[in-house]
Amino acid sequence: MKNRTSFLFITTLAGFLTLACFSIIQRKIMGFSFTADPRAFLVPIIYGGTIGLILGLRQLRIWKNEAELHSTVEILQEKSEELQAADEMLRQQIDEYVEIRDRLMASEKLLQDQNNELLATEEMLRVQIEEYETNRKLLQESNKNLQTFFDLSPLPIVISRYPGDLIREVNQTFIYDFGYPQSDVVGKTCNELGLWDYGDIKDSFHESLHEQQGLSGFATQMKNFGGESLSVLLYSSLMDYENEKCQLFMILDVTKQKRLEDQIRQTQKMDVIGQLAGGIAHDFNNMLSAILGSSELIQKYVKDNSTALKLLGNIQKAANRSAELTGQLLAFSRKGQKSNAQICLHETIKEAVALLERTVDKKITLKTKLIAKEAMVIGDEALLENALLNLGVNARDAMPDGGVITYSTANVNLDFNYCELSPFNILPGPYIEISVSDTGIGIEKEIFEQIFEPFFTTKEVGKGTGLGLPAVYGTVTDHNGCINIFSEPGLGSVFKLYLPLSGEKKVESASPEPLISGSGGILFVDDEEIMRDVAQAMLEDLGYQVYLAVDGEDALVVYAREVNNISLVIMDMVMPKMGGKETLVQLIRNFPAARVLMSSGFHQEGTVEDLLQLGACGFIQKPYRKIELCKAVAMARGDKKHICSEEVNT
Repeated sequence: MKNRTSFLFITTLAGFLTLACFSIIQRKIMGFSFTADPRAFLVPIIYGGTIGLILGLRQLRIWKNEAELHSTVEILQEKSEELQAADEMLRQQIDEYVEIRDRLMASEKLLQDQNNELLATEEMLRVQIEEYETNRKLLQESNKNLQTFFDLSPLPIVISRYPGDLIREVNQTFIYDFGYPQSDVVGKTCNELGLWDYGDIKDSFHESLHEQQGLSGFATQMKNFGGESLSVLLYSSLMDYENEKCQLFMILDVTKQKRLEDQIRQTQKMDVIGQLAGGIAHDFNNMLSAILGSSELIQKYVKDNSTALKLLGNIQKAANRSAELTGQLLAFSRKGQKSNAQICLHETIKEAVALLERTVDKKITLKTKLIAKEAMVIGDEALLENALLNLGVNARDAMPDGGVITYSTANVNLDFNYCELSPFNILPGPYIEISVSDTGIGIEKEIFEQIFEPFFTTKEVGKGTGLGLPAVYGTVTDHNGCINIFSEPGLGSVFKLYLPLSGEKKVESASPEPLISGSGGILFVDDEEIMRDVAQAMLEDLGYQVYLAVDGEDALVVYAREVNNISLVIMDMVMPKMGGKETLVQLIRNFPAARVLMSSGFHQEGTVEDLLQLGACGFIQKPYRKIELCKAVAMARGDKKHICSEEVNT
């Protein structure tokens, strides 16, 4: 600012001086006087100062413009340098841009490829999601079905941690069948519940499950809430349950089936033993028939010899006792001949109790509770009374220190399910239940399967034959009934007999008939010589002419030769070469008018009916006495005209 003022002052002064000098020079040239008019210098001076000021201002403006231009040039130079730098930078950026563009194009191509892959992946995921949704719905439906199966399964199901055995879940069937409260099951181990009956079996189960990753039909024992041991089959597999490895096992209770199998095996064993007993009894009865028949015949010849009569009486008593034993064997084997009469079991029980009262110790009390409204059955009263007596005698022997024996009856109806599960061949319908109970020492469970076996006894030597209960078993089964046993050691036993009711009233039996004599020829066929000799003597004593044959083939020959003289054939069932049944068929085929009376020491159920259908006129069970023989012969011949004076021996 100071320089500008000084410069303007100088330029103004220079203008003053220049015009002043110029005026002086002009006046001098023109010849004017300098002092003539002082104002003549004032005008040039003012003009000169003004011009100098103007020129100074202009110069200042030029300088200012130059300075500004210089500044602008510098700025432009700086800008140019900056522009050059920017240009270089832009060139580099362009190069970088080109490189980046190329890279971007490559990336774009890569992204396009990846996008295409993503689109394909997206489509695949969409399909998978649809499949997942479908599978999820199916899984939900399956889980729903599985849950329904789990809840409604008829088999108990347990899900427990593996390993560890901690129970995670059980179904309602398990709660119902095993009796455990649900609050006491989940969260506890099988050991804490006492579910396994034997620890070593549990260890074996888990070892097998670990090795095979699944088990089917593993047989073991388990206990329910009440401590009862159950026979079960386990079906198990490993599984994931709520993100935890577990084992699932279903329990099939086969306790009833196992008991039924045991009963069936026992029944089969009893049948085999019965066949053996029947065979033994057959041979015994042949011998007993000869002994009894011979002793009866001898009595006629030793009427005046008391010693001989006494000895014969002893022989007959021993033979009768032996016949009772074989009868018990036959009752057990169901091969004996039984009558089919109307029987009131209440009367039979009363008679059995009356007989027992004369033989039991006074420390034993006999009671009856006969409350059954219907008590009529069809059967053999002697066999049934003997069965009731045997049960009473066994009860007496089970109470050496005294006690109570109770005979009771009740009416029950056995339904189809009971009969289906029973090992006995029984039909649904009304039955009378006969219970014989005692307060004795009871029966050990270990011998339950043996008590009906012939000659098995827990009594001391000489105090039991072992045929009492087998005879009861045979009698009950032969009357289409069944028998159950309930016993606890130290508390006593109960034998329950079930016999089908007849629904009819009792028919009074007729009084015994006297001996029936006859005439004509009889062919006696038996492979036992002693039987032929005794039968010949008894028949001849009754007035008949006797022809003998040793077997079926011999019988056909003898009958063909003496057909006009033989009015009846008495033939044994069991013979060598040709058996009695086959001989009967041949005889009836060749001689339709032939009358045949069959005989045997035993016969199977339905045998008599079969023989009658084949043409036989009757059947007589060995051993038989003369009174039984004469009746059977008379009935088979249809001849009852001649009555002997000798009465029946009782």
